Parts: sequence; structure tokens; C-alpha cells
Amino acid sequence: MYRAVAQRQRLVSRIRSVSFVIGAVAVAATAGLAATFAQAIPGHASTADSGRPAPAASPASTATSHPTKAGRSSATQLAPPAQPPSSTPAAPVTSSGGS
Repeated sequence: MYRAVAQRQRLVSRIRSVSFVIGAVAVAATAGLAATFAQAIPGHASTADSGRPAPAASPASTATSHPTKAGRSSATQLAPPAQPPSSTPAAPVTSSGGS
């Protein structure tokens, strides 16, 4: 009986240590990815405010937009697409297996 309990304790201890190592590796990987993605990607525009003053908005666009926390207008003019959308319908969504 004693041997079975000792064997079980060794197995539980080994499982706990393996689980701890897996958790530590996951935390390290998460921290590494967070640090990697926190860096600016060369050639891509930054989304942070660059310190340039915002252009003055016309009275018509100011009336229809909602100000942000900084008090600037969030309305932007979008350019039309370079080409119109295709008239062919998209393929139907399918799934395999199961019910």
C-alpha cells in the first residue's frame, strides 16, 4: 500500500513540475510576442498621434461628426473605390462533417 502512495506522489509531483514548465514557457512566449509586436514595423505608418496639428474642419463636416476625447473631429472623407465591386455573388459558405 505504501509503495502505491509513494508512486502516486512521484507521478503527481512530476506532472506538477511539467505543468509549471509549460506555463513558464507560455508566459515567456507571450512576453516575447508582446515585446515584438510593440515595436514599430518598418515601412508601416504609425497609428499614434505624430504631434502634427489637425487640419481645420469645415463647418458642414463639424456639424455631422462626433468629437473625440481630444476635441478633434473624427469625420473623414473616404475616396471611392478604384474599381466597382464585382457583380458575381460570393460562393456559399460550406462546412464539412458533423451535423
